[in-house]
Amino acid sequence: MLKANDAEEERNLFENGRYHYPDARMMRRFEILWLHANGKSVPEIVPLVRQDSRTVRKVIKNYQAGGIELVSSIEYGSLSRKRV
Repeated sequence: MLKANDAEEERNLFENGRYHYPDARMMRRFEILWLHANGKSVPEIVPLVRQDSRTVRKVIKNYQAGGIELVSSIEYGSLSRKRV
């Protein structure tokens, strides 16, 4: 599980991912995590990343539970839901 050891290392990981990750969805997730690591609350993050508050909370919760691997392995939003 890739998880930063300290706050500075964590911010550097997120900062790099915000601009250099090859997947646009993951770049948004890194942006959410970077903003959160820099003290922004969920209500402050939502308009900055133009994502639903549930998505922002889920990204943060999944990172705390399983690191980047968990965040990158989960699809968020209506496109990932099975249609019945």
